[in-house]
Amino acid sequence: MLWTAGGRVAVRGMQFVVGIFLARLLTPADFGLVGMLGVFIGVSEMFVDCGFPLALVRKVDRTDEDASTVFWFSLGVAAVCYAVLFFGASAIAGFFGEPRLALVARVVTTGILFGALTSVPRALLRAQLKFRELSAISIAVIAVSGALGIFFAYRGFGAWALVLQGVIGGVVGLVLTYAVAHWLPGFAFSRASFREFFSFGWKHLASSIVNAVYYHAYSLVIGRTLGSASVGVYARAHSWASLPPQVVTEAMTSVNYPLLARLQGDNKALRSSYGRLAALSLIMLVPALGLMAAFAEQLVGFVLGTHWLCCVPYIRILVLGLAFEPMMCLYQNMLYLKGRTDVVLKLELLQKPVCFGLVFAGIPFGLKGLCVAKAASTMFMAATNFAVARRVAR
Repeated sequence: MLWTAGGRVAVRGMQFVVGIFLARLLTPADFGLVGMLGVFIGVSEMFVDCGFPLALVRKVDRTDEDASTVFWFSLGVAAVCYAVLFFGASAIAGFFGEPRLALVARVVTTGILFGALTSVPRALLRAQLKFRELSAISIAVIAVSGALGIFFAYRGFGAWALVLQGVIGGVVGLVLTYAVAHWLPGFAFSRASFREFFSFGWKHLASSIVNAVYYHAYSLVIGRTLGSASVGVYARAHSWASLPPQVVTEAMTSVNYPLLARLQGDNKALRSSYGRLAALSLIMLVPALGLMAAFAEQLVGFVLGTHWLCCVPYIRILVLGLAFEPMMCLYQNMLYLKGRTDVVLKLELLQKPVCFGLVFAGIPFGLKGLCVAKAASTMFMAATNFAVARRVAR
């Protein structure tokens, strides 16, 4: 956890610095143009993942044939998703009324292919608890792609600086992941492995799609009703407010899953372990987010410039819910360890209608209303995940 937390702090710190430079060189509309594609990329990545890498990490007697099966399945799905988005880019641009979006979409969505190519070696490194290596890869990716993104923004590339930054990051991550993992897929596809992983993964896929659509619905709704500049404002406010919770969440969830897999049959130990982790996350986040909310105006004005002060009210609203995000993810992980993807899916089908209801209730109140809906939704999902996971592990 120390390696992962250190890596996350370093990566988020570097992203923060890169974001400062990009925010000073680019406009909210530039960020919003790329942000509009979030829902399409997010849903595609859910199909590519399909819960298979998660099942691969969970399996204690995994074989190379298992890994190759997951690899070829993920790559095949990624190719289909990319083709759909490539040929549907004009329709996406027409939906948002942004002609520039068509070419941007065709380039940005190559990230789906990079994700498929690296999903299995990253899962194997995670199963082997090689978090130092994973952290080093992440740091190198953000260092190289961030520096070049700043360069392109300085040269006047506008939104394309963000596009090229993502593509470069994908290439660097691909090369380094395979260099560190020392793994290549074999020419094998096991039907038995596929059936085993699919029985775990399809429910994870369904729940992840629902969650991804909800998560990216904010950019979709904001872009459709308020315009690309508002998408950029929301994205910048959310990135600031979510910085501490994401570091804590990524450090805890990425480590606890492979480490506590050996305890999946011991309910008492699982409840105790996850209870301590959830309490620790609140102890760390509540003071940090409180300080961020109190000094948001000074921080944003000093770091990003006065033209980004419009983000301050939204940061102060979003932190209220984001303090509970690690708890929400931790107890979802607990259900995955128990192999209860069916319960995760039922939870998504229960939670998301309520969350979408909050989204639509917030639309008449503009961006502030949508941020209140986001904070309330996170609190609601954390509470229900906690109650259900503890009940399953009685």
